Amino acid sequence: MTRVFSRLLTDALHVGLPVNCAGCGRWDTPLCGDCAALLAAPPHRVEHVDAAGQVDVWALSTYTGPVRPLVLGWKNGAREDLGPVMAVAGERAGHWLAGQLRPEAVSAAQASGCLLVVPAPSGLGRRLRGRLVAADLADAVARGLAAGWSDAAPPRSARSG
Repeated sequence: MTRVFSRLLTDALHVGLPVNCAGCGRWDTPLCGDCAALLAAPPHRVEHVDAAGQVDVWALSTYTGPVRPLVLGWKNGAREDLGPVMAVAGERAGHWLAGQLRPEAVSAAQASGCLLVVPAPSGLGRRLRGRLVAADLADAVARGLAAGWSDAAPPRSARSG
């Protein structure tokens, strides 16, 4: 019953305040299929990130076109409805990344029992508003990494020790 009421309320709000695609502005959808697909490709390595030094930098998409307003809307709080979309994208990226890491890195993380994904710090204004989107995304990437490692790990009975 609560779910039905929630859906009716959402539909009523959309009549007065219609939602547009966060990426391209397409009418009456929070995120159209075309824009969602831009976050669904496997990550690609970003070249020429001088500030990163020797650290590999990966991205789900280029920060142009519909991706830019989508990310900005999510980061700045204008489109909080995109949180679940970005979490799925982060988990998918983490799962993919688990298969790309060197086996010794995976073994060391599994042996330590600790997985640490460090987000870039959010700006002061965002932190004061409680909008820790980088931390939320880092959590999603960590969940994806953990799932990717457990998919590749042998069953417990087959492990030694």
